[in-house]
Amino acid sequence: MWETAAVERAGDGRVVVTAGSSPHGQGHATTFAQIAADELGVPIEQVEVRFEGAGIGTFASRSTAMGGSAVALACRKLREEGGDSASVRFESDQVFSSGCYAAVVEVERATGRLTVLRIAAVDDCGTVVNPLLAEGQVYGGTAYGLGECLVEEAEWDEWGNPLSSSFAAYHLLTAAEMPPVEAAFVETPSPLNPLGAKGIGEGGAIGVLPAVANAVADALGRRLDPPFTAQKLWEVLR
Repeated sequence: MWETAAVERAGDGRVVVTAGSSPHGQGHATTFAQIAADELGVPIEQVEVRFEGAGIGTFASRSTAMGGSAVALACRKLREEGGDSASVRFESDQVFSSGCYAAVVEVERATGRLTVLRIAAVDDCGTVVNPLLAEGQVYGGTAYGLGECLVEEAEWDEWGNPLSSSFAAYHLLTAAEMPPVEAAFVETPSPLNPLGAKGIGEGGAIGVLPAVANAVADALGRRLDPPFTAQKLWEVLR
């Protein structure tokens, strides 16, 4: 696993960072700019981040651990060796986060309707570079996980035709169905990269499913396969 990064001092005082790990909504630009600003001792407003370099990609909660570490090392190389530019190729084994999720649920006996009352999420994603973005990743992942175990289901008829071919039949959660989420972090730095980061992108999407499933099993006295629809729970309660 590897990523590249380059950093250059522009003539107008800007610091231009070029990274290979590209974003699609996770906040890479903010995180990488923050790393560069901290490493070089410049205001974050002077850092411009571009996503034009070579890299493997954005997946597996690896962008800060791999791409961010490449940015940090490029900045250190620039600082220590002088000159106007520096580039690095950072390699590392994959790092893995850990955490603990808990859920409180309520099942209405008359209808089978399931309500998730609250979620508690504690993640150890190594060094947290930006607490606000890390917390946002937990909320987003939790929404994904809740949708998957509560309402999202692919169904087919007897001829193999999909019954959930539109959003009218394939349900998604909205903000109205989101329960209160309490997020917290434990920081055990990884020894495999200079930032000590592990990643947080999939914490909520992984941890919330078994937490809700175990809470449902505790309420009903038996285990069920998700999604936990009202119809399915009502039949069990009968």
